[in-house]
Amino acid sequence: MKGVLLFLAVAAATTLGVAIGWQRWLVSRAGTDESTWRHWVGFASLLGCSAQILAFLLFEVVIVADDRMRYYSFLGRIEFCLFVVVLISAVVGKGRTRWPAVVSAAGTIGFWILLGMSM
Repeated sequence: MKGVLLFLAVAAATTLGVAIGWQRWLVSRAGTDESTWRHWVGFASLLGCSAQILAFLLFEVVIVADDRMRYYSFLGRIEFCLFVVVLISAVVGKGRTRWPAVVSAAGTIGFWILLGMSM
């Protein structure tokens, strides 16, 4: 029961984090002509979060049972690199999208850790 609750909490944090981040970024861009590089770095952090989620879904949906361990280590490395990129861009970036990006990236890494413990 605790494992299911942990999984649901991580899923909610990841999904809500990236959804709130995209919503905040779109709203912040609608009313301004601001085009600073730090704002675009914040956008890159949201792209990194989205790429992390897509890589996780690719692993869960597409990869067959025979090759799971080989692809787990390969996609796990990609996930970790994306996590580092998201953290750096969230620290350097500007705007209200930084914390949702960090929460979403950390949640996706949490998925990989839970998945690795179950293999």
